Amino acid sequence: SDLYTYDIPTGSLRQLSSGPTQIQFVEWSPDGEWIAHGSAYWVGMNSEVIYNFASKDGSEVFSVETNAHRELRWYGSDLYLVTNVANGPGVFGLEAISMETQKPIMLWEYPYSSYVLDMPGGKLLVQQYEGMLDIDGNPIGYGDGTHLVDFNRGTVDTIDNVVPMGVTPWSRPGELALMIRSDGIYAMNDDGDLRLLIEYDFSRGYLSPEDKQIVLTHSDEYEMIWYDIELDQTSILPNESSRCVSWQPDSGAFVYVKDKALYFNDLKGNPSILVDENVVTSWGSCGVMWVPGDQDN
Repeated sequence: SDLYTYDIPTGSLRQLSSGPTQIQFVEWSPDGEWIAHGSAYWVGMNSEVIYNFASKDGSEVFSVETNAHRELRWYGSDLYLVTNVANGPGVFGLEAISMETQKPIMLWEYPYSSYVLDMPGGKLLVQQYEGMLDIDGNPIGYGDGTHLVDFNRGTVDTIDNVVPMGVTPWSRPGELALMIRSDGIYAMNDDGDLRLLIEYDFSRGYLSPEDKQIVLTHSDEYEMIWYDIELDQTSILPNESSRCVSWQPDSGAFVYVKDKALYFNDLKGNPSILVDENVVTSWGSCGVMWVPGDQDN
């Protein structure tokens, strides 16, 4: 399969690639100048993915071969992040492919489960949770916990040996990330210092797009907690629980999946509304994609 662009106003079709490989994914850069597309000679376990990048007019196309075989996302429009996965232990080898140098940059070569990247600040925060051993039985990486990489100094500091539920980007001035742990949520500054936001025993937290609210869920207790960060207020949504929460882009509401059904909550104290009672596939997928439209519908 090959890559084409189709110009809607003119109806013109342009072929950008040609070869024996099969395209696995296509993703435009945020500025619309590049098209990332992965290709492979076969589809299946351990298939070797080649990462290709084409300019939108087809004037420039380059390919990068790495050990990574899973695409992640664009980081701005100058870097594209890739990683490695396995049907077993972990995610590892976080790399950034540069549009300028057309080469991969290894950011973290060890196992990890979540990360926060701040390239302008020269920082990378990673959560390592699955220890891996080399052929001699020695640990690979820095061990379980949360680690802060400083690219400018070439150092790695262990922030916390407690394995969190995840780390997520945090846009507050002077602070790099939220660390979501089973005992609460912490904000972490650029130096790795932690600040407790809310103390609660939960299994997962979902941050709103504007970084002002968090929905907390618990795997054992049948309730949700809605926490307003700016007002420092919590509200309990009883008889509700989910591991699949998706915020509306304007942070005005959220949806979640419970028992294969999709529910909507308007954050106004009203009961959640059943939207569709059977939306989850047999694989347990619970992804939600928001599209522009009438908010009343």
